[in-house]
Parts: sequence; C-alpha cells; structure tokens
Amino acid sequence: MVIILFIIVLVIILSILKLKGKTGKQTQHTEYYPYKSNRYLLTKAEKSFYNVLKMALDEKYYICPKVRLADILYVTDSNKKQTYFNKIVGKHIDFVICEADSLSPIFVIELDDSSHERQDRKNRDDFLNKALKFAGMPILRIKASYSYNPKHLKDEIQEILDKRNVA
Repeated sequence: MVIILFIIVLVIILSILKLKGKTGKQTQHTEYYPYKSNRYLLTKAEKSFYNVLKMALDEKYYICPKVRLADILYVTDSNKKQTYFNKIVGKHIDFVICEADSLSPIFVIELDDSSHERQDRKNRDDFLNKALKFAGMPILRIKASYSYNPKHLKDEIQEILDKRNVA
C-alpha cells in the first residue's frame, strides 16, 4: 500500500515538473515586442492646425495627416530606384490634401515649428521642397503658431488650387 501511494505521489510530482518545464520553454521562446501605442496621432500643435484646416477646406477635400512621402511620390529612375526610394521612405508629410472622392493628392502642407531652424531640418526641408517640386506636388509651408486665421489659410489654399486649375 505504501509503495502504491509512493508511486502515485511520484507520478503527480513528475507530471507537475513536466508541466512546469513546458511552461518554462514557452516563456523562453516568447517573442519580445517593445512597443506601446501612442495616445494621440497628432501633437497638440498639429491638432490645433488640423481643426482650423478643416474649417478652411470644403467637403470636396479630405485631410490625411502624417503621410509617408513614399506614399505620394514614386521613383522614376529605374537604375537607382532603391537609392532614391531610401531618400523618401522614412520621411513624412504633416498633411496631404486630397480630393475626397478619389483620395488623389492635390497638395501637401508642412507645419514648420522652431525645429525647422536646425541645420538638419533645413537640409530635410530643402530636399522635400525640391522632390515635391520635381514631382509636380505643390507644398504649402505654414509657420507653427498658437492660433491660425481660417480666412487667411483658406486664401492660401485657394491660391494653390487656382494655380492647379490653370496648369
């Protein structure tokens, strides 16, 4: 009887150890993803501008915030495609204004805060301006501010749209 009880206890202990071993192996092989979601897509300054931009545009336009430059431009040089793609893939545009029905990009808006006074940002902005110009994509640069005049913004947007309709 003692032997049977000993065997039962031994089987239970071995089963528990085997289960712990399996669990231990699973945690050792668990992949690690050191990410956390951002609470907001836009900064406070970008959100403030976005709200005014919505007032300045009518319903036939759609605002796409934080768009990757490589999603609105493509490389035409097939010999150095990857080289030129690498120059645009990591860059983002603050706002892309599209036709609401087709989501075709019409022009882009960059909100320039004080960081745009740094040399690295000046170089980035220069590259961005030239790439967009050669691609035929108008850019509207707005100096970041505590407040924006919707009427003034609407006039600047209309000027870009008028040039587009003339071309």
